[in-house]
Amino acid sequence: MLTESLKRDYIPLKGEMYQLCLSLYSYREKLDNLGDRFPEGSRFYLLEEITAIRAISSEVIMHFCKLDEDKSKVSFHAAKKDINKLSVSDSDKKLLNEGLKDFRKSINSIKTKHRNRYIAHLTEDGYPDPFDLPNFETEFQELIREAYKVFVLIWGAEVKFGFKVGSQERFLDFNEEFLLNA
Repeated sequence: MLTESLKRDYIPLKGEMYQLCLSLYSYREKLDNLGDRFPEGSRFYLLEEITAIRAISSEVIMHFCKLDEDKSKVSFHAAKKDINKLSVSDSDKKLLNEGLKDFRKSINSIKTKHRNRYIAHLTEDGYPDPFDLPNFETEFQELIREAYKVFVLIWGAEVKFGFKVGSQERFLDFNEEFLLNA
């Protein structure tokens, strides 16, 4: 939906989606492989790993929250405001509005459970148990799919997100990793 000119203005939104994917991948891999590193690491190492996983989970949540802000160039809602100024069909606008509504509804539990309680506003409950981490499959997997669907509507095309660590490693295709195109 964005024009080529507006796409240049919303490069930060595309970058936010990329950073979200990179953080999600790191979170999932660190969490999934923690058990394999358990026997090899000292207790200090495990403390460092759990602290890193907690920090990455907070980063993932903040990336999702940034996409749901109202005014910044990394926000779906700011892009929607610019799209509404264009001559876009009512059916496309309706699809975007529904996608944003679904995304906002889905992100609400992460905002209240994690961001508001442990990241942005420390409550009287204090810090969470270090092992009380967001579950990738139940809390992040569907949310990244919804975010990507909204992003594609805004961008007007599929975007391939990925990373190449080096010439000897495979291309890390985030679209395949998180089934963004599903």
